[in-house]
Amino acid sequence: MSDSRSSLPSSMRYAMGRVPSVSASSSQRLFAASNGNTFNAVTNEIRIPVSANDGFLDVKRGYLAFNLSALAATDTYDCTLGSDGAGVIDSIRIESQGRLLERLERYCVRHNVRNRLDCSLVAQNRRSVMLDGPTPALAQPVAGQTLEATENSYDMVLEIEDSGFLNPHDGMAIPMGAQFDIIIRINPTVLQGTWTTGDPALGLSVINPRFIAPLYKIQNPEALSAYKTFHQSQGVSWSGDTYKCYVGALTQGVTGENIIQINDRSLSLLSLCAVQRTAVDRAYGGTKTTFVPNGCTEFYYEIDGQAHPSSQIKVSAVAATAILARAYKEMLNSSFVKDGVGPDKVSFLANSFVMCADLKVFDDDHLALRGMNTAMNASPNTFNWTASGGATATTEVCVFANCEAFWTLQTDGQISVVV
Repeated sequence: MSDSRSSLPSSMRYAMGRVPSVSASSSQRLFAASNGNTFNAVTNEIRIPVSANDGFLDVKRGYLAFNLSALAATDTYDCTLGSDGAGVIDSIRIESQGRLLERLERYCVRHNVRNRLDCSLVAQNRRSVMLDGPTPALAQPVAGQTLEATENSYDMVLEIEDSGFLNPHDGMAIPMGAQFDIIIRINPTVLQGTWTTGDPALGLSVINPRFIAPLYKIQNPEALSAYKTFHQSQGVSWSGDTYKCYVGALTQGVTGENIIQINDRSLSLLSLCAVQRTAVDRAYGGTKTTFVPNGCTEFYYEIDGQAHPSSQIKVSAVAATAILARAYKEMLNSSFVKDGVGPDKVSFLANSFVMCADLKVFDDDHLALRGMNTAMNASPNTFNWTASGGATATTEVCVFANCEAFWTLQTDGQISVVV
């Protein structure tokens, strides 16, 4: 019998132990808002300064914590959140020394539809706990916590998982020496949820928001010196998947092909994904969480004069003549669904219809710049949408351009970005 380690089963490879980690210490850091404690429809911008001056910030394990509360104990309302606490977040920006590093518009819309697509039992129970239960997730297969008139306060936590800066590739930490601000704009009147009683114009308040993440300090002088030397010689870079949002509209009854301009310019465009919300759904009495075909019979994207996919995707949501296969597969290929969510856990067309085009050149997460380069395109990019009978309702269309971003902590301490 050969004693070669390569021929041994993994259960016998005692000599191939794990490599010991570098000597380090870790502590949890809490970063509070610098411009107040209570935020609502009037005072709606939260600014949280974050610093990694003395260590490496493990943002992959970070989260936002806050209290969601009614304006007064006398408010009478009932509301079921579409998915989780991100329902009140209109946009998120990451800035550093006045530089915009990431901008996530219509955050609640994108986050909500991605959550609703993930209908696994694990996801349901996870949402229930993070939404300050105890409402069992089994009783709400897609929706999140119900905010009841008899209650006035809910403690919630939220992972900002749609941010590439706060969820870097390969689990990279924010490098030592970086400083940045997380700027969150809330808008309770666009809450991703269903109001059943009361007037949502009364709004909700976000109280005591803070960002919490572990920070570790390297105690090995040689390793720390190597990092500082590398940083001073060329800067430190990391990357992540982010998105841009383009908003258009469809008018009820307009037949034939409707065109919405996107005009995206990215070094690595991974996919384009569109969701539609009718004016009724976006109104106070609507669900605000329904994403529907709206009479669409076919769609495609046009980039630099070429159609993507190469032929139009035909769709029909009518049960007797359903045509959904290509739209479903393109959505899965586009990575719009969360990582690790397999086809068996995706709730397609359960009020969560998404129109996607996969634009990746290489489907290998170990590579950078694996998407389509549209940075130098001269022709406009468009979303082409057709309904033989016209849109069934006036509709807002949000097209999310999912792309790669690359950040660098420069030698002078400033952070730059290339998208």
